[in-house]
Amino acid sequence: MRVADLVMVAAALGLMGCAAEVEGEWESEGRIGGKRSEMAVFGDGTGEAKLYFTSSGDLNSEKFDFSWEERGSGRFDLDMDCQSSTLVQGNCAAADFTMDCHSASKGDELDCDGSDSYQNFSWTFERID
Repeated sequence: MRVADLVMVAAALGLMGCAAEVEGEWESEGRIGGKRSEMAVFGDGTGEAKLYFTSSGDLNSEKFDFSWEERGSGRFDLDMDCQSSTLVQGNCAAADFTMDCHSASKGDELDCDGSDSYQNFSWTFERID
């Protein structure tokens, strides 16, 4: 292969880019009330999630849209914006939080910790796609 051909191949690969480890479909390793939390992380820096939790012994869930960014070394920040909640009627912005995640098990797991209203929550998500 000529040098010019190698340069063209390298340029083509650079334009295609690589998917971040966080991109894909995920579900929580553990269950709450028989349900697994789940999230979809898209290549455009956005995503969607449904998180389950208990409050006063009742099973609840909240749906989030989020934006994410990579911090390097397999670490990601997810800025979670609550869209709906079974616990709160109407605006659930008080449930907004940041999820700090890092890739584990060669990209097949995400270990995540919450902040703000989710500060005592941790999740291990498993890749399902």
